[in-house]
Amino acid sequence: MMATPEALPEYMNALFIGPFDYAVLALLVGANGWLYWHGAARPLGCGVRLASALFFCLILPVLSMKAELVRAQRPPGIPVDGYELLYCWFRFPMYWAVFVGQCASFWLYRWRNQPHVQPQTGAVIE
Repeated sequence: MMATPEALPEYMNALFIGPFDYAVLALLVGANGWLYWHGAARPLGCGVRLASALFFCLILPVLSMKAELVRAQRPPGIPVDGYELLYCWFRFPMYWAVFVGQCASFWLYRWRNQPHVQPQTGAVIE
């Protein structure tokens, strides 16, 4: 059940991202912390990469937009201007940037935790 605009503090009604986005980002940070702490950030297969790309680039932005549209409803008789909800379309680039950051963090984690080999001698550099 989504919170109604009356139940939220006034500053929450004027933010670019809503409570749904905060919850998703908090879950993502928690999941990344758990994966890095337990060393489970290993190479992923093509299916997992495709599923996460679809999840971040299509499913999450659409769910976020739907949650925001429910939150932005007005009482009957008061029209909602189209420009008031134009920022909802910026959910897609926001989640795309989160996806790119997620990929970069996994790449950086793997790069920092793998042994580096010197090309000329084949010696492992610690």
